[in-house]
Amino acid sequence: MNALRTAIVSFLVPLGACSGAPRHAPVIVIGWDGADWDYLRPRIEAGALPELSGLVREGRSGKLRTIHPPLSPIVWTTMMTGRAPLDHGILDFTRFHPVTRAREPITSDERRVPAIWSLASAAGKQVAIFGMWATYPAEAVSGLIVSDRLMSFQGGSAPDAPGVVFPEDRAGWARQALAKAEREAVVESLPDPARGEALRRILVETAVYDDLAQEWWKEKKPDLTVVYLQATDAVGHVFASFRPPRRPGVSEEDAARYGGIPDRVYDEADRRLGVWRKLARESGARLLLVSDHGFAWGDDRPAAGAGDAAATAGRWHKSEGIFVVEGPGIAASGGDPGEVAQVAPTVLALLGIPPTPGMPRPLAGIEPAGTPVAAAPVGKASSSEGADDEALARLKSLGYVGSAEPASGPAGSSTRTAGSWGNEGLILEDRGKPDDARRAYEHALTVDPNHAASLWNLSRLTHDAALERRALAAGSPDAAQAVLERAKDLLQRGECKSALEYVRAAARALPGSPVPPAAEGLALLCLDDKAGAIAALTRSLAIDPDQPEIRRTIDALR
Repeated sequence: MNALRTAIVSFLVPLGACSGAPRHAPVIVIGWDGADWDYLRPRIEAGALPELSGLVREGRSGKLRTIHPPLSPIVWTTMMTGRAPLDHGILDFTRFHPVTRAREPITSDERRVPAIWSLASAAGKQVAIFGMWATYPAEAVSGLIVSDRLMSFQGGSAPDAPGVVFPEDRAGWARQALAKAEREAVVESLPDPARGEALRRILVETAVYDDLAQEWWKEKKPDLTVVYLQATDAVGHVFASFRPPRRPGVSEEDAARYGGIPDRVYDEADRRLGVWRKLARESGARLLLVSDHGFAWGDDRPAAGAGDAAATAGRWHKSEGIFVVEGPGIAASGGDPGEVAQVAPTVLALLGIPPTPGMPRPLAGIEPAGTPVAAAPVGKASSSEGADDEALARLKSLGYVGSAEPASGPAGSSTRTAGSWGNEGLILEDRGKPDDARRAYEHALTVDPNHAASLWNLSRLTHDAALERRALAAGSPDAAQAVLERAKDLLQRGECKSALEYVRAAARALPGSPVPPAAEGLALLCLDDKAGAIAALTRSLAIDPDQPEIRRTIDALR
């Protein structure tokens, strides 16, 4: 299939080059995963992030509304195609290999519509893509793709696998850059080795893709460059819990030790943004900075102790990301909101390429380059090599894949996971199609009968108590939270025994949370079991010592 794709691109590129259209200024797209104005603006106002500050001052900026569920491979593929998830087909972090049935990080094989790099190649443009989600195996383009499998904080690393880079003869160059980034990554010793390793990987991934992109730009100056930095999201998942205001259960020592790390990672991203701003100015390029969603950095952070029994990372993601575009012909302004799907038509418009049917309009202030035209046919990259156990373990540890989800899929031709079907159900619910959503959740449960999120979502739609109990047993934090709310209502009505049963069911699904044992203590008090109440409240206090009301209650009971 690679040979077919190369032949198609080589045929289409001369057609685009001979079209007589004027050459447009190059476009550089920088992706800061999870970047959020609620975090960035206070830092800018405090005098930090000077390059972002200048970009906002001189360019057009605003919020970028995401889609739901706001999970990176789903949203970035929407941004790079201009199409909704049910159209482009990327609906989960993983898939099942079509031959081996092993679970593996999501691949480019799953995408059903062309991305901006294929459309630009077909229009006679040179492209260079670095680190973007779901680009492995790398597709044949007019230019270069260094896929997300060279080095990914979440998705693993397979630098020696075929298809990591297109063209293949550039794979050695990319591997050398990875080795250099590994050698030069300097991370101070941290008391928690896992967090120290996470920070090292964040720094390596940022350096390898951005250094490769800068080197390629200086050599080739392609029409379209896309550089994706996962660090700005990954650092939040690992260290946001330690930032001020200090959260319950976080010691002063850990807050002081880890709380400043996100700012340092963003400072490095800002420094690298400054390099791109300089390169863009020197060449007359347009620079577009975007994020796929926001991030919970303050009081909106999820409660600690949700556990890893279900995929919970999306709880940290907020509904509005950012965009800033700067360059020739871009008037400085702020406040115009946009949608993530508008990124693709915006890039095409800046390149002078008409959109394809189904794309929305570009972001405000940027006019499309013509009426929509059908996309040229494109081939597919060769299939991936298969499972990556290290990558799957990392996705589970970060909450992107439930720890109980199976490592392999059922027999059959479908590559789709239970998470993929479950996410389709959420999208269909958002579209007001509950019957279609129900069928998607049911399909998820045929793939994995214990898929906690789909059990819970189906129980919501059908009001099925048995499904709710199964969701609790599977470790659904959403189901557990609903049970805690119900227990609170029962306590207020004096139904102490029923409340205790609900609370203990929730405790099994939230083993690391201080809330269920605290609620259990209240239920036991309601039943006049003082000793049991003290024991339960003490367990809650052991999980989170920063609960003065619980401490006072224990003292009073004693």
